[in-house]
Amino acid sequence: MIQTIFAVLFLFLVPGWVLVYALYPRKGELDREYDLLYRLGLGSVLSIAITVLLGFALNSLGTDPVTGKGYVTAEVMWPGIAFLTLAFFFIGWFRGAFPFMGRLHPALERPLPRDPRSLIDPLDSTGATASRFRALASKRDALRTELRTLDRRADATVAEPQAHYRQRRKTLEEQLREIDLQIRNLEESRAKELY
Repeated sequence: MIQTIFAVLFLFLVPGWVLVYALYPRKGELDREYDLLYRLGLGSVLSIAITVLLGFALNSLGTDPVTGKGYVTAEVMWPGIAFLTLAFFFIGWFRGAFPFMGRLHPALERPLPRDPRSLIDPLDSTGATASRFRALASKRDALRTELRTLDRRADATVAEPQAHYRQRRKTLEEQLREIDLQIRNLEESRAKELY
């Protein structure tokens, strides 16, 4: 029974799950609210695809001259799937998808790749201006995300809740304008420092 559960998980979830983390290392990258659900669904589909493609690759090798049978056997499939899973895990770790590795040993910690939607410039990472800019940029990103969520919720509701969401949106827009103004002032002062 335990072997069956292990086999089902290993064939239909683990390789694809790890591949999804290798492709999308940042939490919430697939979806802000249902990221785990997306990873589960995509991981199970990719696991099936990986298993099938590995079977096709092994089948294309022909037959084993010793046994006269093909190479699509459990003795070959399990190590192949395990190797691919470890390769995907290493790629995901290298891209910073597994922060728990840093808790195991500090040398295993890897930073996440830069978010392309973020305003933080990776080349300018020193000084008080840069740290202030990073703080403002992360606040701005969080406000934009919350605005998108409020828009989605306002579209899905009626009357009274919709008015609440619109009022909250106005408040967030004011905060966003204030942060944009602070960022603009910071950019101007940074330009004066550089030029």
